[in-house]
Amino acid sequence: MKNSKAMVWQRQQILWQKLLANQTVTIGEMAKELEVSHLTLRRDLEYFEKKGLIERFHGGARILPHALARDVSLGSGIDIQQNKRIIASRAAQMVEDGDTIFINSSTTAFFLFETLVHKKITIITNNANAIRCADSGKAEIVFTGGIISSIKHSMVGDIAVQMLKNIRANKCFLGVSGISTKGDICTAIFQETMINSMMIQQTHQQRIILADHTKIGLQHNFTIGSINQITHIITDNNISEDQRKIFSGQNIELITVP
Repeated sequence: MKNSKAMVWQRQQILWQKLLANQTVTIGEMAKELEVSHLTLRRDLEYFEKKGLIERFHGGARILPHALARDVSLGSGIDIQQNKRIIASRAAQMVEDGDTIFINSSTTAFFLFETLVHKKITIITNNANAIRCADSGKAEIVFTGGIISSIKHSMVGDIAVQMLKNIRANKCFLGVSGISTKGDICTAIFQETMINSMMIQQTHQQRIILADHTKIGLQHNFTIGSINQITHIITDNNISEDQRKIFSGQNIELITVP
């Protein structure tokens, strides 16, 4: 039986996140992890190669430098960029003047800056790309400092962690790489694990996860928290009934946007 488009999409999403995190992958290890044949893995890598994202070598592949900073759509048939923008727009409605909020370095959460810079709020972020928005509105943007990661221009390391330990926010907005069926909130990038975990810990009111439906049900290597720490999940209305069951019995408000 041929794999469904959804299964192919999820497998390629995991493979792509692994490439982002490790720069290289081997066919043998990934075939074992994803429980597919070596031929299937080669086809997935060929797909990435045709998009100009990787170069292949015998037994594996490495990501190309220019692809690290791109927000790549892997051909799910859905306008991923538009989905992220709509999710972020809905999240922005939850912010009020006077709020102090955390925003992490995810591409989905980055779209929040477009709206929030015009509110009288304080934004603490480890997203170095937000420097573009620093002078365009009323919001005060505070950067965590730290080492700039070449993968997403995120600020990571001990300096960023120590900065967050000294701040209490009333709301945080986190984009994530996956929410597992067991309720683990995951990232694909090890260096960002502690940053995201600290933002959750240092938020005393609403802790909001932004994740399109393709992220729900995915497990990644690095866990930043659990859904029992989260108050809201904002996703798109393509979420399935099986994906909704992950949040059943939890004190979480699930918000879907068209």
